[in-house]
Amino acid sequence: MSERTDKVGQRAKEKEQVLPNSPGDEQMRAKWREVVEWGDLHYILHEVWTAFSVFRARLGPARGSFEADERQALLQDWRLCQDRLDALADFAAGVERIGLPLRREGRKLRGERWAVEILALQLLFEDVLKEDDPAPVSLHELAGEFELAYHRHLALADRELRAAGERLQRLSARLLGGTL
Repeated sequence: MSERTDKVGQRAKEKEQVLPNSPGDEQMRAKWREVVEWGDLHYILHEVWTAFSVFRARLGPARGSFEADERQALLQDWRLCQDRLDALADFAAGVERIGLPLRREGRKLRGERWAVEILALQLLFEDVLKEDDPAPVSLHELAGEFELAYHRHLALADRELRAAGERLQRLSARLLGGTL
């Protein structure tokens, strides 16, 4: 988990501790945790994209094969992606409010689509990169699929984060006797 994600989670716990005890406390805490989880997912997806962009740039235009030094550089850049994708997997395994936690059984993945699709593509990338002579065309096709999945799931996280914030705001106004 990233340092930022740890700090956000700690802030959420601190805010929960200062909420007064009232009938709406649990509802507020649940909505707050939902906002925090969507925010964490949004942030982690950005971290994934940052690492993937370096790998994608190194991949360059499609060609017949990679030189040994190019392949080594690709593998180094992929390790950065793996680190961020592992953080996504760890986060997905611990979600409580934004969907089903990720479960792995060998190569079988179960959980929310935003985790399963991206992590399944990670497995496919790693399969190709383990080959003695990875096919650039295969990597380019996977990169295209990864980009589409990333953008789709980032847009989902963005929409859900906004919606969760609005639900929290409406609940807060209702509990405090106001309307929004």
